[in-house]
This record gives sequence, structure tokens and C-alpha cells, in this order.
Amino acid sequence: MTTPRDIPEQSVRDLTALGRVTDTLRKQEALQHLWVTQCRESGCSWRLIGVALGVTAQGAYSRFSGHQRDSEVQAELDVQLQAADHKP
Repeated sequence: MTTPRDIPEQSVRDLTALGRVTDTLRKQEALQHLWVTQCRESGCSWRLIGVALGVTAQGAYSRFSGHQRDSEVQAELDVQLQAADHKP
């Protein structure tokens, strides 16, 4: 079994860096959720949010809709998806 004293110094530095990166990613994800919520509250559609995130409207909705009133959001998304299906 590996114990902390058995870990090489470089591995300790690498693991410390990995922990810091993970913490930073968690903070960035929290900020992303806040901005998505702000965008929704200011009237942005899931399509526009998806564009900003580099994903589809469905992808944005799937990831972030837990922060919204689900029935309202799903109704809007359904309309957007139907409109997209009817485009040439």
C-alpha cells in the first residue's frame, strides 16, 4: 500500500497542482451556473445560451435547467426545437 511518505516529491507537487485545478474548475462551474441563471432571468433563450456555451439549446437546457422553473423552460425549449425541425 502506498503511504504519503512513499510518494515522490514531484508526485506530491503534481497532486497539489491537480487539487488546485480541480478547485478552480468547481469555482468556474459555479460562476457559469450563476451567469446562466442571470441570462435566463434577463430573457435569454436556451438557444442563445447554448451558442454562448458552444452547445445546443438542448445541451444547455439539460445541464442547467435545474435552476429554472422546469415547465416554463421545457415549453420554451419545445417551441425552439419544433422551429428548428421545420427549417430547411
